[in-house]
Amino acid sequence: MTKSEVVDYCWSIKETSEVREFWDILKARHKELQARIARSFSIGDKVEFDSKYGYVIDGVITKVNTKTIHVDTEDDGKWKVGSSLLRLKS
Repeated sequence: MTKSEVVDYCWSIKETSEVREFWDILKARHKELQARIARSFSIGDKVEFDSKYGYVIDGVITKVNTKTIHVDTEDDGKWKVGSSLLRLKS
């Protein structure tokens, strides 16, 4: 199924109960993907991520949760970052 087909299906839903059911399925899938990404990181990994101000922040992972990963940086303090926003440094 293409993204376009999914969008068309979403717009074809007529009942709020069906929208809620579809939303719950999407949330569960998103949570599963977040957990999978988080499991790919380990404490001590060197990572980087883009700040909301447009510059790259480097740090070391100190804790891995399902939704967020704690990153300790040298210059910018400690951050809780979504796992999908992190990149391993080579």
